Amino acid sequence: LKLFDTRVMGDNDGSATAMSAPSKRRSTWAAWPLVQQRLRDNKKYPVIDLKTTNICGCAVGVLFVVIGVLVYLASADTKQFRVEYTCSDHESAEVEVDVKEEMKQPVFLYFELDGFYLTHKNVKQSVSYPQMVSDVPVVDGDCKPMMYFGDMVPPYPWDLINPDFAAGSNSTRPANVSDDTPIKPCGSLAYWISTDRFSLKSVDTNVSIPISENDIVWQKLPYKNTGTGREFPRVEQGQLLWWDVEDEHFKAWIASRSYHHFAQLWGRIEENIPAGKYIVSVSNCRQLWADKAVFLATHSWIGASNLFVANAYLVTGVVLMLPGTQ
Repeated sequence: LKLFDTRVMGDNDGSATAMSAPSKRRSTWAAWPLVQQRLRDNKKYPVIDLKTTNICGCAVGVLFVVIGVLVYLASADTKQFRVEYTCSDHESAEVEVDVKEEMKQPVFLYFELDGFYLTHKNVKQSVSYPQMVSDVPVVDGDCKPMMYFGDMVPPYPWDLINPDFAAGSNSTRPANVSDDTPIKPCGSLAYWISTDRFSLKSVDTNVSIPISENDIVWQKLPYKNTGTGREFPRVEQGQLLWWDVEDEHFKAWIASRSYHHFAQLWGRIEENIPAGKYIVSVSNCRQLWADKAVFLATHSWIGASNLFVANAYLVTGVVLMLPGTQ
């Protein structure tokens, strides 16, 4: 189809007039084979028929099955021993975990919550990342309804980690703080942080096993405290700093979660754990109205055990190979 015609046309009165010639730019793209509908025939291009589709599907299916088997074997090579526990605010608890097989280092200690809805939009959206990465006071409306000290609900988190604070005592109010004092970190997501702390001891040898709390966050989040002090809570530049945002436990807690049942890495054990019984001591408990558990686990080349991914690859691979068997 020619978009421009430069032929001489005759008017109704018999006179001849020439139509204006198109611009160079228009004539260039107008000459494209796609515009002129003059594409080459498809003899040089592959024809995707049913047989070719089945062959490609089978090839991808075989690849998925191989990946699924590798992931399954890697997950089966990991070990995990789990025990549930319960405790109220500022209480302690001890639970026994039975390690049935030796665990090679490094061993990871996780705590688990089930039924704690951090993913609810009223909690997940109540957070200010610009405030946490700034070393100057920032008041962010995204933190509603937890922006000021008056919005905080006792018992306060700093009381739960204070060994001198007895259960059932009145919560302590920091000096020079009013209900209108901005808080950092603000938001419900930060405020409901778990304060539970863990230690591990062998029942057979009565020896405590050191747990490293460093390098438990996979990404280096650039959170900054306001000022240079290391005491919490404290007032700095008119803002109540009630928690250390540079603490790795806080960074792990603030990370996004996609489900109400989740496990968070709490520490690393850089030595082998022989088979036997161990006591997990829990201190500085905070009641979060959720089912709690703690478990020891080892990792493989894919990380923690993940049978869901293995099963997903296997099922998808089998489904892709089914048409090729017919």
